[in-house]
Amino acid sequence: MVPVRTPSRGEHSSHAEHANNGSSANSVHLAVGGASALSAVIDDPNLSACLNAKRLQFNAGDQIISAGSPATHVYLIHRGQVRLYQPGQNDSIRLIDVLGREQWFGIAAIAKAEKYDCQAIAVTPVVVSEIPVEKLLPALMAKPEAMAEVMRDVAQSVVAARAETSRLMFDDCTHRLIDALLRLSHSAAATQREDGVVLHMTHHQLAQTVGAARETISLALTQFRRRNLIRTGRNQLFFNPAALRKVLENKDVENAIAER
Repeated sequence: MVPVRTPSRGEHSSHAEHANNGSSANSVHLAVGGASALSAVIDDPNLSACLNAKRLQFNAGDQIISAGSPATHVYLIHRGQVRLYQPGQNDSIRLIDVLGREQWFGIAAIAKAEKYDCQAIAVTPVVVSEIPVEKLLPALMAKPEAMAEVMRDVAQSVVAARAETSRLMFDDCTHRLIDALLRLSHSAAATQREDGVVLHMTHHQLAQTVGAARETISLALTQFRRRNLIRTGRNQLFFNPAALRKVLENKDVENAIAER
């Protein structure tokens, strides 16, 4: 595994106060799904006693899971915001998901992978349940409706991963940036408003999400701002997702963005 630089506390602390708490071979990405199935298992008095789940607390900037560590647990978020990063070459990392309350991660453990190949970082103070997968799977089998929902989450994660791979191969940076903004508008990094969404992320973090240089993302955001598609503030962006979807529906996105 290539050594990975853990995102600094400064990268998280600049926007942590805005976080939304509501809403190697043989390695598999961490993944996320809806938490109702896991919550149902944990809250079931007949099952919770045999799960051996631990309630853990982390401070902003703490690493919950490291790339290369044994994939033995699934994590359910009760409070706070967690971001998942995928390591790359030359100490590079890519932001792959932003998670909040009632979401879970650790599908690599369910897949019986040897190791996680992503790292999970607490952006705000976080409370999670750490659930041993060897205890979780039998508990899910005893609750078929919960098992079905977890399997649905896993399948949706596979579909999303394939779609992301397709975007990286076939879409230009502008398309990928708009896609990322739309996806993140529903994440724990966003605050919903009547007239749009406030996304609490830096240009650097967006670049990590899109898989592009920060300078490229900053230039694209400048073009968006000139078209009044976004407004920017300190470590945050405001936009109306419906307006961005209209741009994405335009087949000639680059020309649409370049128009004054």
